[in-house]
Amino acid sequence: MAMINFSIIIPHKNIPELLERCLKSIPERDDIQVIAVDDVFERGAGCARNIGLQQAQGKWLIFADADDFFLPDFEKMLEKYVDSEADMICFANTSARSKTLKPLPEKFFSMTSKMREALASYPNIDIIRYNTGVVWCRFIKREMVEKNKIKFQETICRNDTLFAVKIGCAAKEILLDETEIYCYTQRHNNTANNATFEYQKVRFFVSKSVMKFLRKQKKNAQIFNDDLLFYYGIIKGNDKMLYIKEFLPVLLLTTTKKAVAKAVFKYLYMKTYNKLS
Repeated sequence: MAMINFSIIIPHKNIPELLERCLKSIPERDDIQVIAVDDVFERGAGCARNIGLQQAQGKWLIFADADDFFLPDFEKMLEKYVDSEADMICFANTSARSKTLKPLPEKFFSMTSKMREALASYPNIDIIRYNTGVVWCRFIKREMVEKNKIKFQETICRNDTLFAVKIGCAAKEILLDETEIYCYTQRHNNTANNATFEYQKVRFFVSKSVMKFLRKQKKNAQIFNDDLLFYYGIIKGNDKMLYIKEFLPVLLLTTTKKAVAKAVFKYLYMKTYNKLS
């Protein structure tokens, strides 16, 4: 049997035509293991990815979403880096609308802009280590993931955010390659577009878990600080009790303590003033 060099893990739920498009974009090679995990029980992509990790045999882990696909240069990069000693190799991507494949602005889930920012200050690549938030568009050493017991959060959204931060912290050597190997596609009903408060609340708690991890590891928490405060602001507008309950944890985690304290105390003052009035 041929040695498995690459394990490609794809969570899938009720989009067989798009999954087929994704699978067809994968080169036919004996050293590729494709693991498509069907989320029939609605456990979420995080659970599906964790199941995929249990089955992976390759030297490198590669993640894809079922509605995305790989670009022609993908196979060239497989050949180029198959024997690399690095812990992780990051690439660029394109973005398009899923149905029409009409290009999207670069800001949409782009590793490309973050890659450019990181390369501009290379070898300072903290933005790649801590602030990408996605796991596609990279080759990840399976040995590193298993050694550090890194798993995906099983949340309804952003299940890969903490995983991405953890592998960023664990990776000793990270290579950056501006070659575009992956196309992220946007659908009107995909998880990334869900702006209901239920999803926003989960995004807040994911941000909180990332900040806790970075603080514990004594890593650069400033790079994720704005994300935490953004979703904490959404909590304020939707669930006042949760806003107050989370005040102390956020205050302890944020790097801008004075601003958080001022905002919360102002809210409490106004609430008390209105009652007295």
